[in-house]
Amino acid sequence: MKTQCILGHFENTTKNMKRVNYVIGIALLGTGLLFFSGCGHKEQTFTIKVFVDGSDVVKTSGNRLWIEHDTGSLPGKTIYVNGQAWTPTWNDKTSTEFAGLNPTFMPRDPQKIQLTKRAGRGTVSIETFPSPDNGRTLAIRIDDNDFGGADWYDILVSW
Repeated sequence: MKTQCILGHFENTTKNMKRVNYVIGIALLGTGLLFFSGCGHKEQTFTIKVFVDGSDVVKTSGNRLWIEHDTGSLPGKTIYVNGQAWTPTWNDKTSTEFAGLNPTFMPRDPQKIQLTKRAGRGTVSIETFPSPDNGRTLAIRIDDNDFGGADWYDILVSW
C-alpha cells in the first residue's frame, strides 16, 4: 500500500513538472515573439546640411532629393547629403535633383517621420507628409527669415 502511494505521488509530481515546463516554454516563446517582432524594421535616416538665407523647402521622394527656394538668396556654398558634397544647378527657384539618396526614402508609416535639427538658428518643420496624392514626397521647410544673413542647417530625417 505504501509503495502504491509513493508511486502515485511520483506520477503526479512528474505530470505537474511537465505542465510547469510546458507553461514556462509557452511563456518564453510568447516573450521571444514580442521581443523580436520589431527586428525586421531598422530605423532609416538621411542627413542634409545646407546654407540657408531666408527660407527653402527640401523635398525628397524615393532616391531623389531637391530644393525649392522660397525667400532670400539661393542656398549658397556646397550642400551635403549624407556627408556627400552636392552642388546643384538652379532652374529659377528649383534645384536639379540629387539622385542616389541612400537609403531610399520609403517610409512605412509617414506619421512616424522625425526631424532633428542638429544645427541652425531658425525653425525646421515638416510642411507636407508623403502620400499617394503628392507622389510620396516629403517637404521640409527651413525658415531662417527672422535673422539677418544666412546660417548652416544640419538636419537628420528618420523614419
